[in-house]
Amino acid sequence: MTTLHDYLAAEHRACDAHYKQAKEHVIDRDWEAASDAFGRFACTLEQHLQGEEALLFPAVERLTGGGGPTATMRMEHGHIRLLVQRMADAIDAHDANACFDHADSLRILMHQHKLKEENVLYPTALHLLGATARPLLEQMRRQWEHPAGAPLGEPA
Repeated sequence: MTTLHDYLAAEHRACDAHYKQAKEHVIDRDWEAASDAFGRFACTLEQHLQGEEALLFPAVERLTGGGGPTATMRMEHGHIRLLVQRMADAIDAHDANACFDHADSLRILMHQHKLKEENVLYPTALHLLGATARPLLEQMRRQWEHPAGAPLGEPA
């Protein structure tokens, strides 16, 4: 049985795979393929971030009174979105140097963010949510109409 933690971690891996593919196309200076792959990454990432912000964070905040780790995660989501936009702009401009500068910052931030979520926030959320974690997982799956419950960016 997939847990909320497993599901969200799988979404992280799907985002990572799209990101890696886009970066490889930038290295090859295949700008059209880079733009397509980065578009998939950005869409998958945004859906993941929105799922956390619309469903997971409010559920945790109802039990904790708000603030805490979800406030930090929301702030980091904003920074991630800014770097994604800057990298998309660099790809559109066919500017490999700017793209790599933003890619390094984005990679580091996403790695640190993912570690905090997977090692602190998700386990804490599972503990706090208890039996309500399963319905929340189902709601997250339905939000994006994933076929057969496949995580974002992964085939059913």
